[in-house]
Amino acid sequence: MRPFSRPLIADVMSQDNRRHLTAVIVLLAALALSSEVLACTCRKTTVPERVSEATTIFVARVVATSEIYVPDAPTVGREQVLADYVAVRTLKGTPRPKGQIRSAVYNGGLNCGLELMAGNSYVIFLYTDNYISVCGGSRLVRPWIKDHGEFIEEIARAVSTQ
Repeated sequence: MRPFSRPLIADVMSQDNRRHLTAVIVLLAALALSSEVLACTCRKTTVPERVSEATTIFVARVVATSEIYVPDAPTVGREQVLADYVAVRTLKGTPRPKGQIRSAVYNGGLNCGLELMAGNSYVIFLYTDNYISVCGGSRLVRPWIKDHGEFIEEIARAVSTQ
């Protein structure tokens, strides 16, 4: 050891402890990289493309939620949230005034699910059924954020040009 200095980690750790620490660091790095592989990846589309493909687009307020299990869904989407909604604004098509939508249980963005919660409003893009995801264009309505109004207006412009 050097005089009048603090010992380095390498000086106080045994060879076995250093190997264990290295293994833990490698494992943590592998986990970090693997979560990126599992992260939600959506096909790049524009708002007009989504509007063209969707059968119905509307703003809805979620009034109740429950968790359901869908055994025939992809593995990361088997646990889903079933949300009862009330439509508050129609942007395209004819949504039911009251109905249900489904999304994968939100897990931080790994499965493209929305965090559906009672009391929140969402822009809903429906295609062939009542399943929604961030990849389909659905998202939380955030009127306190500047881009909210712009997003709604962009959808309305795209609908009017069809």
